[in-house]
Amino acid sequence: MLIGIDGNEANVNQRVGSNVYAFELITEIYKQDIHNEYIIYLREKRVPDLPNERDKFHYRVIPPKKFWTQWRLPLDLHLHRPRPNLFFTPGHYAPCFSPIPTVISIMDLAFLKFPEAYRLDALHQLKNWTHYSVTQARHIFAISESTKQDVVSAYGINPDRITVTYPGVHPRYRQAYSAGQIQQILRKYNLPDKYFLFIGTRQPRKNLDKLIQATGQLPDANLVIVGKTWYQFKKSEIRNPKSEKIITLDYILDKDLPLLMLGAQALVLPSFYEGFGIPVAEAMAVGTPVVVSDVSSLPEVVGDTGILVDPLSVAGITQGLRSVVSLSNQKRVQLIRAAQARSQLFTWAKCAAKTLEVLHGFAF
Repeated sequence: MLIGIDGNEANVNQRVGSNVYAFELITEIYKQDIHNEYIIYLREKRVPDLPNERDKFHYRVIPPKKFWTQWRLPLDLHLHRPRPNLFFTPGHYAPCFSPIPTVISIMDLAFLKFPEAYRLDALHQLKNWTHYSVTQARHIFAISESTKQDVVSAYGINPDRITVTYPGVHPRYRQAYSAGQIQQILRKYNLPDKYFLFIGTRQPRKNLDKLIQATGQLPDANLVIVGKTWYQFKKSEIRNPKSEKIITLDYILDKDLPLLMLGAQALVLPSFYEGFGIPVAEAMAVGTPVVVSDVSSLPEVVGDTGILVDPLSVAGITQGLRSVVSLSNQKRVQLIRAAQARSQLFTWAKCAAKTLEVLHGFAF
């Protein structure tokens, strides 16, 4: 079988969220499936760390970029030979008017739940293209049971057409690191010895304002915020408090993130909504306690191995932070070990294997 894949989400240098999902999934498919043929479609030249071409695994670069999913890719699928038997998009946007069956992935439906946070052009694109892709897709992957239920509710899709494939954790988060390596990272980024850590795109649904307020309720508490404002959102309403206790960083090298987590008292994600929450699973794997909201997918990811808080309550978030720093050494170790065991549910190998199982089910 010849399978086409939209590789554009993976074809970037600085990856977050959906970019990580697409990159890791394509990389694992490359490792696991040497029998079927693949064409990875791109708008522009591939970045160096995507898998190299080999027999039965090739890239097809077809510019121009503008309206690529709407006309350029569909035109190629109609005219170019060999034509794939199936087209997989590890994201929301399937090719329009595709002459072959399509399969897509849905990360979350935040744009439906928080439309006021998006620029109007981005919101229009997300709503219309996702609706088209979901209703036309032969099958859909969702990154959590929570997201699956959102898709069913929003679009009236038969649940049998949706398969949950949890994202994974990179092996770097399962390595052992020394205290010296952690201290080196603290010096590199000029960080205090004790801090809470937030990782994610800076947008209203991440609830940073309440997290900042909660951190301010604790004496000697520091908060490190890692992440940029995504281009699709309106100008960020999230303040940069002029406080030495709040440290904001933009993009951090992937190799530094596990050490940044290990240096933290806890990773904190008090979001109003998450499709999955990859940084949470990464923190669980590396051995950093997590404090997360008790809504959407986060309880599904954490189970009983983290501290759950009400994202609407500053007092509740404050208590969650206080609880995690008050753990005895024994309780902290027990929580970390339980979280590390649970994190084994989340591997890119499992994600890819389940994805391939579904794709191969459409053998032509």
